[in-house]
Amino acid sequence: MAEKNHGARAHSTISPSGFTTIDPDQGGCPGFVRPVNEKPHPVTVLGEKLHELMDREDLTTLVDSPKYQELDLWDKRAINFCLESLNEVTDGLIGERVLCEPRFEIMPLPDGEIMTGHVDRVHLYEEMRTAYIFDWKFGWTPVEDSETNWQGILYAYGIFNSFPWLESVFVTFICPRLKTFKTAKWTPQTLTPKIARAMTLLRIAYEHSSPETWVYNEVNCSRCARVCCPKVGQIGVDLATRFHNDAISFDDPDAPDVTAGFPLKIVDPRETDDPDELGRMLNLSRSLVAWAKLVEETALSVRMEKGIDITGWEMKERRPNLVIKATNEAITLLEDKLKLNPAVLVAASKLSFPKIISFVKSKYGLTTEEAQAKVCGILKEANLLSEGEPTNFLSPLKKKPSDFVAQ
Repeated sequence: MAEKNHGARAHSTISPSGFTTIDPDQGGCPGFVRPVNEKPHPVTVLGEKLHELMDREDLTTLVDSPKYQELDLWDKRAINFCLESLNEVTDGLIGERVLCEPRFEIMPLPDGEIMTGHVDRVHLYEEMRTAYIFDWKFGWTPVEDSETNWQGILYAYGIFNSFPWLESVFVTFICPRLKTFKTAKWTPQTLTPKIARAMTLLRIAYEHSSPETWVYNEVNCSRCARVCCPKVGQIGVDLATRFHNDAISFDDPDAPDVTAGFPLKIVDPRETDDPDELGRMLNLSRSLVAWAKLVEETALSVRMEKGIDITGWEMKERRPNLVIKATNEAITLLEDKLKLNPAVLVAASKLSFPKIISFVKSKYGLTTEEAQAKVCGILKEANLLSEGEPTNFLSPLKKKPSDFVAQ
């Protein structure tokens, strides 16, 4: 039996496996479709190798094959989990027909192309008018539940269209690395509302995207301002790095153009009164602010909870604010202990706690640290000083981000 090249299969511009990227309910955006020519991840390459090994009608002899024997222990365990899960889902019944890597037409796309899908394995049970679809997921990323997984929904729709006699289709995603599998049952009736939504998402995607290149463009940003948008994240990194490295200022006529090549038009907002352009700028700025906050929170969490140093940054501790609990009692106490004029203390306390430190520092000729220690010691002893917990934050090292960005 000739082996198939799993990675060389042709995919539609929008395929079942990539449909999530255009569904806002699952973190996607109708205005963004991932380019189809991305370099595959090493995990994807390994997954393709294991997929090709599973592409055989008779799986009972798989473990005795030379290709299986060449696998390492972890990959053998992954294959074994797939075989065990398949057997559990089907109760050991193979079915009258078994299809390996069949290519199904699913639905027409707005540009006239036909969306197609390659299903890893299909078992057809004509007597029971049932089909079982299996999809192997050899990566480490958890898959969406089968009931809401667009890949499974569209696969089921394609199977129903290809075999009109079917009454039910079971779709199972098997994730051997995670030791899990998820199954959903579909009928033509339960699929109807899902397919209606799929067609709506496709229409929006084609209306708000660039069909020639299938990449994010300026118009799309007016649709939403989602932090999870892949292009917003890319713009944030590029823009922040360029401005930091080159000390860019909109007021500097000699400043280099840092916006060259950006998919969005980024200009000095003071140069326009166009409501549409300002609206797009506000959408982008809101996304970037939220994205930047999320970056800071995530980086600090990784540093504190996992102890992983963030390249180019160091963790520092911010002292908590000191608050005097009872002003009148504190004034009386400090007047007695430090022999200070009550009027001076009252005036200082109305300004701020640091102002009191400043007066003590000046009167006794102390350093700021010595004056603060003196005042805090007196107030703490009398339980008149409230001090919160210190907070941590990340501070950049005295280097540019470009020193740490892989070129």
